[in-house]
Parts: sequence; C-alpha cells; structure tokens
Amino acid sequence: MDKKKIIFIIGGILLIALIIFVVFKFKGDKNENQSYSSNGDNNITSSVSNTNNQNNELNSQSENKTKNSSKSSNQSSSNNSENVEKQYSGGKTADGKGWRIDSCYIKGQDEIIVPDTIAGYPVTEIGENAFATVDCKKIVLPNTVQSIERGAFSLCDNLEEINLGKSLTYITSMAFNNCSSLKEVRFPEGMTTIDDAIFYECPKLGEIYIPSSVTTFPEGYMFFTEFCPNAVIVTPAGSAAEKYAIEYNLPYKNK
Repeated sequence: MDKKKIIFIIGGILLIALIIFVVFKFKGDKNENQSYSSNGDNNITSSVSNTNNQNNELNSQSENKTKNSSKSSNQSSSNNSENVEKQYSGGKTADGKGWRIDSCYIKGQDEIIVPDTIAGYPVTEIGENAFATVDCKKIVLPNTVQSIERGAFSLCDNLEEINLGKSLTYITSMAFNNCSSLKEVRFPEGMTTIDDAIFYECPKLGEIYIPSSVTTFPEGYMFFTEFCPNAVIVTPAGSAAEKYAIEYNLPYKNK
C-alpha cells in the first residue's frame, strides 16, 4: 500500500472520530442544559412558593393582630363598663328609660366625672344622698341628668365646684347640705324647679346663677343667710328668681 492511501485512511479515521466526539458532546450539553433549566424552574417555583407562604404567614399574623386588637378593645370596653358599675350603684328609673345613681364609691380623686351611661342606660337621676360624704374638689355631671334628689351632695366638705350639665330641670331640698367649701353654683338654662334649703351650711358659697327658665321656688327659703353669709343670687332682671329674692329678702343682683 502506497503512502498516500495510508494517509487517506488515517485521515478518514480521525474525521470519523471527530464527528463521533462532536455528536456525544452536543448530547451531553443538551442534557446538562435541560437539567439546569429544570432545576432553575424548580428553584423559581420553590422561591415563589416560599414567598407565598411568607405572605400568607404575614397575612395570618396581621389577621391575628387585628383579631387580638379587636378582642383587646372589646375586653377594655367591657372592663371599663365593669369598672363603672363597680364605682356606682343604682338601678333603672321608674319609667325604665334611664339610670339612677344611688351611691358613689370613688375615692382618692380630686375630680369625679360622672359617666353619661351605666349598664346601657342614660344617667338621668342622681338619687338621695348618692354622693354624700364623697371626698373630692370637683364633680362633673353629664348632660343626661334631669333631676337631683334630697341630700345628693350633702357633707361633701371639700367640694368646691360642681357642673350640673345642661339637662337638669329639678333639684330637691338639702342637695348641698354642709358643703363647706362650695364656692359657686350655676343652674343650667332650661331648669324649672328649685326646692327649699338646697344650700344649708355653705359658708363659702358666693354666686348662685339662676336662669329665667326657673319659675318654681319653695314656699320658704332656698338658703338661710345666716348659714350662707356670702351667697348672692345672680339672675336676669324681671325673672321669677329676682321676684323670689325680693320676697324673701335674699341678696341678689342682675346679670
């Protein structure tokens, strides 16, 4: 065999080997790419799944916080309601539409702000001796209160100021009996009736503001000048309160 044939055969063999190598190399790369793509898709799917799980967990935590917050708020509201009912005793009014306070058990507070509702009913009446001997400097009644019964604030030695609200229409006798520190009282516009001796032994009492809406006074003294030496009725000119002051020789002035 001549030299040229031998070179040709060797060249053919090398070419075939190269072709075989290229074919197998291509198949290997393809499989590797498919594997990488599959793993990548799985990783993406896993990542998305993890993100969704985290979001679901966060949403769940948020919902739980909202539920807990709502539950806490409801518990707080319930606790406040329970506390109010522990601070005051009383019951429904005769007509069943309001609440009457019979006693107040609050201690150690300079100012007492009476709630406008108790047990779901508007506070409309302050019962007899309800705040008697309560130790505070100021009492604020809600605008729902319509009447104050006998001796309601009697013997409140340190009481200096009281806000009677805007709906009060009637106040009975001895309501402020022996309130030795009381300085001033303002009856609200719309009030109609004042009973006898509502101020008794109130030596520091100064001005008593009585609106023209008050037309019914006791057949006797609203206060005794010897026990309330500084008390002065302040009322509009021509009002029933002015006429009452003149009739019983009580100090007064027009506002």
